[in-house]
Amino acid sequence: MKNWLLIPVGMSLCTLAAAQTPQQIIQKYYPRYLQSHQCLIGTDQDGQTAYCMKQKAREIRETAQGKFMYVLMAGDYIDLAYPDEEGAHAASGLAGMFVLKQAGANGWTLAAALPKVLIGSWGKAPEKWTFHEFGQDRWGFLTESGYTNQGVTETRYTMLHHDGNRRVKESSIASGSDNSGYYGDCIDQPSARERVECERNSTSLEAGIKIDRKSAASSGFYPLILTVSGHRGIKKYRNQAYRIPFNARQQKYIAPKNYPLF
Repeated sequence: MKNWLLIPVGMSLCTLAAAQTPQQIIQKYYPRYLQSHQCLIGTDQDGQTAYCMKQKAREIRETAQGKFMYVLMAGDYIDLAYPDEEGAHAASGLAGMFVLKQAGANGWTLAAALPKVLIGSWGKAPEKWTFHEFGQDRWGFLTESGYTNQGVTETRYTMLHHDGNRRVKESSIASGSDNSGYYGDCIDQPSARERVECERNSTSLEAGIKIDRKSAASSGFYPLILTVSGHRGIKKYRNQAYRIPFNARQQKYIAPKNYPLF
């Protein structure tokens, strides 16, 4: 992956419409450069929480609409008053996806952007992202993130996907749930009644994900297949598949009501 030289804000920038490099386009969304951390500063929708944004992935694909560059930016929470301190219990991380279309031999124009996606926990954005074709010429990024609170761990898949035209959207689907940190091993309960109660309330579920490219697309997007294993209470799941079509009206993937994770 090619590393970019980030341009300090004090340097001259073209207008967004005239910007010719990916750096110039993206820096319009994250205008402040923090030299000490070599990152661009992004903020949440309210502009109150800051994040140290860096490029995590860049992919180029030829499509029926032309050549596109797909750029993923992500960053961790940063306290600008004390930038060397790490983490924040109450904060998430931040991610953004930018789709640039080639214009001329070396220039790029902005096709679509989703710059402020809150994701992750403890002030950290996910590090591992993968790039996928969610439909013909519908490219995007996928990651899994989660959090643990009072012995309960919840995880989610997050997808940032381009519609092939002017929009990038976010889809989020639960991928795991485990409360063993709260209940412990039920066999260790002191009485039969307490063991039964523990087993009734315990949950350990996880879901794998794949794109179903053999099925018909909706609004250009293939369905997803989520395969669930584990248990919720006494109900057990063993590689149970759930088909999740793309919701054309809301322009995102939405889990069905019978999906056991939420």
